[in-house]
Amino acid sequence: MRLYDVDGESERALRVIAYFDQLVRHHADVATVVRAGAALAECPAGIAVPNGLRARFGADGRDLAPESAAGTERIYADDSVTDGGVGVWLERVGDAPELDNLILERMAMAATAILGRRNGSPVPPAAGGLADPALLELLLSAQVSSVERARAARLAGIPVDGIFSLLAIRALGSERDIVAALRERWSVPVWGARVEPGVVAVLAPTTMPPDQLDDLLPHADGVVRSGLKVDDLAPAWRSLSASLRLAGLSTSWSRWLRPEDLGCLTLLADVDAEVAAHHPDVLALGRLRVRFGPSSFTDLDAVLTMGSMRQAAAAVHLHHTSLAERVRKYGAELGFGIDDSLGRLRLFVALALWTAAERQGRLMPLGSLRSPTPVTPPGARVPKGPTRVDGRTNAVV
Repeated sequence: MRLYDVDGESERALRVIAYFDQLVRHHADVATVVRAGAALAECPAGIAVPNGLRARFGADGRDLAPESAAGTERIYADDSVTDGGVGVWLERVGDAPELDNLILERMAMAATAILGRRNGSPVPPAAGGLADPALLELLLSAQVSSVERARAARLAGIPVDGIFSLLAIRALGSERDIVAALRERWSVPVWGARVEPGVVAVLAPTTMPPDQLDDLLPHADGVVRSGLKVDDLAPAWRSLSASLRLAGLSTSWSRWLRPEDLGCLTLLADVDAEVAAHHPDVLALGRLRVRFGPSSFTDLDAVLTMGSMRQAAAAVHLHHTSLAERVRKYGAELGFGIDDSLGRLRLFVALALWTAAERQGRLMPLGSLRSPTPVTPPGARVPKGPTRVDGRTNAVV
């Protein structure tokens, strides 16, 4: 049966994963793996091993000439999947079908695992806690049935009857380092993968209060839910993905949250980022940031979170009269005062919407919001650039 004759995208994905896993388990050679990739993708596939095999195979399994046919494009597996400069590719004319990336990934992982076994390394590249992103995405997808989700869990080596904590982590660092740090601290199996740009999903059979993650992962923000069964993962992930937009909302907010602690505030994260970016209050924040610099957001954050102007001034190392003058200028730029409870609430919501839109890349370019006459707050030193605290910009961004 052809792969694309199988009903359901998730079922097709599971069959691809299981097929290549069986090839590795039954000690197939690299050429067989690449032939399998060509057959599944219904197009030529190839591999180039440094100082070793260089081959191309057709969809019917025949050996092909070393060079690709004219008019075809080689689509390579991501370098992070392979080791030692191994190149694995499919050859297409026109647009690639939906499963090409998964076939490429699994073909590359299988080939690398077999080559590693030959070199004396019994550990495939996905071991050590790094989960297959395709399997983790299936576990977290609302479009997958319970049967398919259980099958994906078994393929990933995740106990179907386990109770888990699920983390959504925003980090620029390596997911490998994140998984390693959590495994060492918790002393339990941990599965993790980057499921979208800048976001790592982590699954672990343990319970970890969010406040214990600050020191463990100092350069990341995240949200955590615990006590989850495998069938709870998809709805939990929807909640975590939305709540992640509010983690580390400002320099005074906790970087690690639980969705249940946010309550109705999670509604702010659900606002369409395009709508938020074009709201007049959010545009006004952009103009304010251009005119007064990133330190203006730090000042506003202090005003919102501290009990008095004196406490806010102490937090940003200013005299309270200097901060009060800044706040007056900020209010004039925003178009509303922030010296009463209504103004502060409006400012808080605007900052939350700014952050949610910024994290989804929907903010208006700051250059288009530039005020005609830039002003430096009284008594402020002109910064050389944004300061950084614990690896993050010292501003609400």
